[in-house]
This record gives sequence, C-alpha cells and structure tokens, in this order.
Amino acid sequence: MVNIKNKKSFPCRNNREHIDGFPVYRSYKCYDVIEVSEGCRIPLHDYVMQKKIGREIKQSEVVHHIDLNKRNNNLDNLFLYNRSKHRKEHENIKRLLEKNLFSKLFEKGVIYFDYKEGIYKMKDIEIKIKEKTNKPCL
Repeated sequence: MVNIKNKKSFPCRNNREHIDGFPVYRSYKCYDVIEVSEGCRIPLHDYVMQKKIGREIKQSEVVHHIDLNKRNNNLDNLFLYNRSKHRKEHENIKRLLEKNLFSKLFEKGVIYFDYKEGIYKMKDIEIKIKEKTNKPCL
C-alpha cells in the first residue's frame, strides 16, 4: 500500500462509491476524495497518481486533469506537474478559455496533451487550397 500523507478533510457528501475499499466522497470543490482513515481524506486524483508512481505526491507537485474534468480520475487523464509549470499551463489554457475555444478544440483533437513534454499542443493542420488557374473559360 502506498504511504499517503494526512491531507485536509473536505466537507462533502457521500456518493456511496468505494475504491480499493475506501469510501469516495465529493468535496466542496467538486473533486472526488477518498477517506483513507478516520478523518483523513485525500483527493482521488492524488491517490491514483501515488499508486502509479509508488510514492507520495511532493509539496512541489500537482496532479493535473488533462481534459480539465475534475471528476475524470482515469490514470490516462492525469499528469504530474511541478507547481510552477502547472500554473503556466493553466495560464495558457485560460487564454484559450476566454475565447471559448479550448474545450471545442480539445474535443475535436485539434489540441492534444503531449505526455512526454507535459504541455498542450496543437496538431499541425494542413490546409489545402485549390490553386486558381488562369485558364480561359471555353
């Protein structure tokens, strides 16, 4: 079992789910949290990442939801950032969100998450334009 540090307990309601025998709740910030011992609740995304990496999440690290859905705690939707890089990436996302583009472009696969570099990227899109010819109409 992964050693899990004691994190702040969140006020939440029981949604009657269990993961690895631990009850799952919803926090006031809409994150899923699990109660690993009496009064000790941690965000589910932290728990999932700790199991993957086999250690505790450091104070300098943050688990990021790639699709920005706080309830999607699938391992392929989580990425471990250092805090400063996480903040910068959210600033980039915020710029796109202000234009209401990010979710639409992410859904359509135009924007994707590069797991190797830990950043969002846009796919190279090749736009083909038919060349106009100056041939006379016959």
